[in-house]
Order: sequence, then C-alpha cells, then structure tokens
Amino acid sequence: MKKNFFRIFAFAAMAMGMTFVSCQKDNETDGDSGNPVESSTIVYINFENRPLSIERGERTLSIVDNEFQIQNEGDMAFFAIFKPGAGVVSTQGQYYKNVTPLQENTEIGSSNSFHMYNAAEGYANADLYSYQNTAWSGKTAYIGVCFQKDGATHYGWIKTQCIVNSGNCIFKVFGIAYEGTAGKAIKAGATK
Repeated sequence: MKKNFFRIFAFAAMAMGMTFVSCQKDNETDGDSGNPVESSTIVYINFENRPLSIERGERTLSIVDNEFQIQNEGDMAFFAIFKPGAGVVSTQGQYYKNVTPLQENTEIGSSNSFHMYNAAEGYANADLYSYQNTAWSGKTAYIGVCFQKDGATHYGWIKTQCIVNSGNCIFKVFGIAYEGTAGKAIKAGATK
C-alpha cells in the first residue's frame, strides 16, 4: 500500500540565508485498484521537532505554488505575499496592515479580514513585528492565510513563534497546514 507522502523541499542557500519550503499532497492510493483514498482533507507538515528559525533574512514558505515569505530585519519583520488571490489575516495598524496572531481553534475562512496580494505592486506585505506592532512579541500563535488552487480559494495556517531579545525578533515556524477542500474554513492548529 502506497503511503501518504507530503512533499517537502527544503533548499538552504547558506550564502543568501534563504530557505524554501513547499507543502503539497501526493495522491494516496489503496494499492490494489490504484484508486485515490481520501483520509483527510487537511494537508499538514509538522516542524515541531526541528522548527525553521528565521533570525535575519528571508524564508519562503510555498503552499501549493503560492509563495509567502517571512522577512526579518531584526528590529522589524514582515509577512509578504507574492501571488494573486493570496492573503493573510490582518488588522489595520497605525500605518500598515498587521498580521493578526490567531489562537488555536480560531476559524480561518471567508469571514476573516485578509490583506490581499496587490497586482499594481506585484506583492503585498504586512507587519509581523515592529515598534508599532508588538502583538506577536513572546507569543506562539498562527498566521491565517488564503490562496488560490485550481482557481478556487483555500484556507490555511502557519504556526509561528516570535522571540524578542533586546528589541530584535527571532521567528520560528513549527508547522503549516491547509484545507484541501476549496472554500472550506480551517481551524488554526487543525491537522485532520
């Protein structure tokens, strides 16, 4: 019986300080007839034992070819979006959109307020951490995202921790998941 695999591609470009992680589900088959078996509609990658650490520089997280990026400059960090139809759950800050730290079991879906990709600029970004946005400081929470797959909207989460030391932040990513059923909400932290 073919096992259910998650493709994870991690390429470390040490000289550039970049990491690329991709999340997408291979087909699972029953082994006898080759027919797909749907065990769960949630696609999940767990980094709990070896979290991705983002001290300075950029880390790209790709969920079904939709690139999101955490850009950490030490005393400030941003969450960037690079594809049409993709967005991040956010609130309006004093000057910028702020990424909302979501607690476990918070529903991520069409009722959330998303800061969306901006076609005129070719990207969109929102504050993760700055002197004006300290909501993530010392927290482990979830970043809520939406993206397009086969022309339909899907929702997902990225489990993240922000450690602040002497005004500088370090982000750690512990897991990524998305709902495989188009238009269906997902709860932050849900893995099945």
